[in-house]
Amino acid sequence: MSTQDGLSPLRDIIRDLGLTARKSLGQNFLLDFNLTRRIARAAGPLEGATIVEVGPGPGGLTRALLMEGASRVIAIEKDERCLPALAAIEAALKKTVNVWINGVDLALGEFNKLDHLPSGIYLCGGGSSLDLLMETLQKSDWYKKLPFTRKPVVKHIQPEQVSGIVDNTGKVNDHTFITAMGLLRVGLDTMQFSGNGSGSIREKIDRMLRV
Repeated sequence: MSTQDGLSPLRDIIRDLGLTARKSLGQNFLLDFNLTRRIARAAGPLEGATIVEVGPGPGGLTRALLMEGASRVIAIEKDERCLPALAAIEAALKKTVNVWINGVDLALGEFNKLDHLPSGIYLCGGGSSLDLLMETLQKSDWYKKLPFTRKPVVKHIQPEQVSGIVDNTGKVNDHTFITAMGLLRVGLDTMQFSGNGSGSIREKIDRMLRV
C-alpha cells in the first residue's frame, strides 16, 4: 500500500526500520499525512520554495512539504537511524523526475519529422517547480537524440506571457497558474468565436467543456 506521494505509509516505514522516538532528540513522529500537509500549508505558499528542515526524522513533514509544492527540501538530520527513510524520499523524487523527462522526450518525439526543434522549452504547472527536474533538463544530455541544433534553454512560462489574459489582482505571479490561465483562454475563445455566438450561457459552457 502506498500514500498520495507513492511512498509507503510512515507508520510502515517506522516499523520496518525499528524506529522509536527519542526524547533526548526531541522526536515526535507525526503519522497522519493529512495533518502534516495541513502543517505544511500553514507555512504559507510553498510553490518554488527551498525549505531547510532541521530534524526531519523519518520524513513525515518532508514529504508533506514536497506534496504542497516546495521545490527543494534540505533536510538536516542527526539521527542516523532515519537516513534510510530520507534516502527513500530522494529516490522517489528521482524516479518521478525520470518519468517526467521521458514524458518530455516522448512529447517532443512527435515532431521528429521537423529539421530542427526550437531552442527553448517552457515549463508550467506545480510539478515543474521541482529543482531536481529543472536541473536534470538543464544539465543532462537527454536532448541529444532529438532534432535540436543546440542545447535548449529551459525556462518557466510567466503569467504575463499568456496572451489575452490580464491579472488585475496581482496574485497570479508564477508558472503554477499557467495551466488554469490556458484553460481560461481556451474557454474564452470557444465562447466568443464558436458558431455565430448565439446560444445560452449553458450551451456556451458545454461547447467549452467539449473543447
